[in-house]
Amino acid sequence: MWEKDDLKQTRAYQEAEQAGEEKVLRATVPLLLQKGMTIEEIAQYFKLSIETIQQFASQK
Repeated sequence: MWEKDDLKQTRAYQEAEQAGEEKVLRATVPLLLQKGMTIEEIAQYFKLSIETIQQFASQK
């Protein structure tokens, strides 16, 4: 029988998780920038690189 940890190891689960994270960042980063946060602050908050946050900041 499958355990929860087994499911997390599947490629489908990992891709879905990544897609969900990207969707959240795509919506959140522009809002945080509008509220006055810097790209550096957002990167630190999400524990991501500045380059990653810049990618989401430039997407529309």
